[in-house]
Amino acid sequence: MFVVPLHQIDHQELVDWSFDVSFAFGIPPEPALPRSLPLVVDVLDAFARGGCHGTAWFEVDRLDIAAIFPSCTGLAECAAAGWLDLGEVSLREPDVDAGLEVAAEPDDGKPPRLDPESRVGSISFRKPNPVAVLHAVTMLARTAGPMLVFDDLADRVFVVAPGDTYESLAKFWPW
Repeated sequence: MFVVPLHQIDHQELVDWSFDVSFAFGIPPEPALPRSLPLVVDVLDAFARGGCHGTAWFEVDRLDIAAIFPSCTGLAECAAAGWLDLGEVSLREPDVDAGLEVAAEPDDGKPPRLDPESRVGSISFRKPNPVAVLHAVTMLARTAGPMLVFDDLADRVFVVAPGDTYESLAKFWPW
């Protein structure tokens, strides 16, 4: 699954895309207003506020990722925490030419090294519990603005707005 700040997407491209998918939810009638991209620390804070954990496929200078974003410690502990495992998480800096394309992983095999104040242009989740993704994205939208969520096949698109809550969206969540 992928998450991108909505204002980074050309609105007409998003509208056209939403007509070609099997499921679309929350596509606003007007383009999202431009705003600053979230910082790495904002994203990690949203994960924590959502009660989520996962495996970081990135490193952050001067931060103990394990303390801020813990890994899944096992089935019993995960179940006790509500199964809020985000899976393998990648944070990517913005790629001004990407549009709806998500930047590829670095090809040197090493996780990207980010500064805590680096801007995040996209987030990807590999093998997440989709419920955890909704928890994390509703928290992130509160500080980072509307977020577009889509699946690996780009066949389902879902927008989470700043005022949305997990409880208000769970019945519509297609994953």
